[in-house]
Order: sequence, then C-alpha cells, then structure tokens
Amino acid sequence: MLTFVNRTGHSPIDYFIQLKIQRACRLLDNSGWMIADVSREMGFDDQFYFSRVFRKVMGMSPGEYRKRGV
Repeated sequence: MLTFVNRTGHSPIDYFIQLKIQRACRLLDNSGWMIADVSREMGFDDQFYFSRVFRKVMGMSPGEYRKRGV
C-alpha cells in the first residue's frame, strides 16, 4: 500500500493547506469579500498568518493575487 506522501507528493497537512489556499483563491477571484473575511472563512483567526501561508503556497500575497487582473 502506498503512503499518502507517495500518492500525493505532500504530507497530509501540506495537502490540506493546499486545498484551503485553492479555495481562498476561488473566493478572492469570485467574491467581493475582504481578505480578512476570506481568511476567517478558511479557518485562519489571524489574517497576517493567512497571508504568510498564502504567500508560501502561491508566491504572492492575497492582495497581489487579487490585483493580478486575471
């Protein structure tokens, strides 16, 4: 039996964080919510921690992501 890491390339927590950030991207793209609201919706009590995690995964801040114009 293959482990989760072998199947996905990520640890379970990293995979879960990736899913949360993907959902955050959809909210940033498709809603008028403030970044703080997206942060809370994704379960981050601290907006600044959310921004750090988002930057680590996406390579840019949530604000930069929203402004990129796609």
